[in-house]
Amino acid sequence: MKKIAFDLVLIALFGIAAAYTNKPLTVGPKSLHKYSYWYTTTDGSKIYYGFDLTSLGYTQGLDYDCVTPAATCTFDGDPTRAHSDLGGQYFFSWDVPVSGFNNTGTFCLFD
Repeated sequence: MKKIAFDLVLIALFGIAAAYTNKPLTVGPKSLHKYSYWYTTTDGSKIYYGFDLTSLGYTQGLDYDCVTPAATCTFDGDPTRAHSDLGGQYFFSWDVPVSGFNNTGTFCLFD
């Protein structure tokens, strides 16, 4: 068997490291999706949502917008933590990252 040149191993490792230097920063885990807001329970423990905007390919500003008056429009949530009951699908408020809330207005789809 031939020995692998040590220089080639270093070049390969350098190439792999260089590939990760230009990765964009992310707000949270890749599993977070953006959801349209529906309503919260009176005690604030549940956040009900209409649908998953990310899976439908929606882009804010192109496909939907948040219109004033201020009420939570969209939020980020992990789909594996979603629940449902007679009121609809929901996340527990403590499972939703606070930084993911967009509370600039009410949800509005563009026609």
